[in-house]
Amino acid sequence: KGTVGATEVDGFTPLHVAAGAGHAAVVVRLLQASAAVDATDAEGWTPLHFAAQHGRDAVVERLLEAKGTVGATDVDGRTPLHIAAGTGHAEVVVRLLQANAAVNATDANGWTPL
Repeated sequence: KGTVGATEVDGFTPLHVAAGAGHAAVVVRLLQASAAVDATDAEGWTPLHFAAQHGRDAVVERLLEAKGTVGATDVDGRTPLHIAAGTGHAEVVVRLLQANAAVNATDANGWTPL
């Protein structure tokens, strides 16, 4: 029997994988089974970072409803808003802004998301 908190070598959990793939129903089930919404991989990415990178708006919504940290930073200081803006996912950018993502947050290079 598997565990919802199992990690791969890079620190990916099933929630990271489901979030990046856009499987909102799986994300909901994992969260209901107590998956850690803010689990980080080796680079400090949360499932919210992965959903933002791939433009998975419905997943971003579910993760935010589950109290995922909108301002979580990776090892380079990038937030999900940095990732969504950098990959051109406008719907996700809007959703993160509606969740009070910090538009002036700077990463390790001094860059803001917008």
